[in-house]
Amino acid sequence: MVHGLTYSSHEFNAYSFMPGSDYTAEDIAAARVILERSGMSQLDVLGWSWGSVTSGSFAAKYPGMVRRLVLYAPIVAGLADVEVTAPFNHNTWIHAAGDFQVNADKTINYSITEPEVVNAFQSNCWRYNKDSSPNGGRRNLLVSPEKRLIPTDKLTMPVLIIAGEKDQYVTPELCREAFATLSNKKSRIEIITGAAHAMMMEKPYYMQFREKVCVFLCAE
Repeated sequence: MVHGLTYSSHEFNAYSFMPGSDYTAEDIAAARVILERSGMSQLDVLGWSWGSVTSGSFAAKYPGMVRRLVLYAPIVAGLADVEVTAPFNHNTWIHAAGDFQVNADKTINYSITEPEVVNAFQSNCWRYNKDSSPNGGRRNLLVSPEKRLIPTDKLTMPVLIIAGEKDQYVTPELCREAFATLSNKKSRIEIITGAAHAMMMEKPYYMQFREKVCVFLCAE
């Protein structure tokens, strides 16, 4: 399972300005130790958000290591053409909740994600990253929306693209565009109506998310 941007990059050696998706793909490739110790020949990989970019780069470079790949809330294209020069990002407690669905007044919609879940997520973000995190991933994503970030045309294993209809970082249309470039006929695309970027923590949708991922990973 490969984390997204900012929270929590503590788990990977990404504490510098430079690491982008290609650099971080090499960190993911360290999972070969799991294969060596377990005796397995391949891994199933799930990447969330920026993790879809890094795990996509990893899977394209090391296809023999990956049995099946899940691109969850994939950042298919650049988010904005912005020059990132600062080596670190200044994080806030509020920023850690930026992926949750909100009401009209911009407060978190607790009918979608319960307060206890939001608090647990924010607390863990703050525990590991506190008020600073490396800007390598942000530099990777803040490029022209015309630029495609995941090399889906180079992925040979079965791929599941799964995203929420209300995800603020990717549209269903972009997901379908990416899906059309996949070569493996066992690949799947799932767009969850009403869900957003953090649907694995959204009360109405997390069961759908888990079921669709499990069905895909358990398929022959």
